[in-house]
Amino acid sequence: IVMLPPGVSMVFLSATMANPVFLAGWLCQLKNRPVHAIQKRGRPVPLKHHVFPIGADAEDPQALVEVRDAAGRVDRLRIDSAARAVRKWREGRDQGVVRSAQEPGKKDKPPVKKKDKAQPASDKERAASLRQLLSALVKR
Repeated sequence: IVMLPPGVSMVFLSATMANPVFLAGWLCQLKNRPVHAIQKRGRPVPLKHHVFPIGADAEDPQALVEVRDAAGRVDRLRIDSAARAVRKWREGRDQGVVRSAQEPGKKDKPPVKKKDKAQPASDKERAASLRQLLSALVKR
């Protein structure tokens, strides 16, 4: 931007710029030309949130589950269902059952006895953490 010749016109588009008026002022001083900052608060593309269920077929376009629609409505039942699926998957993992999404045609390996280790968090704490994460994503 600094090294551009004076005859070059610029257009900047950003959906995440915190202070476009500040940038416009800086460009105005830098290039000694008028700069117009046009701000729109609406989203041209609606924001939706989806989750991909554990164990779902990656090739299936229907596998993604919408948890927040374009109008901003949150489907708490789907979020809770996703949290339960994660909890169930982690229980299987913690018991030594290996499930691999990369090998859709293969069966799970039989349970392997694991050495006793201190668990970092209970299932309820993990589910609450996932719910909190999904809720934070939904609020954006």
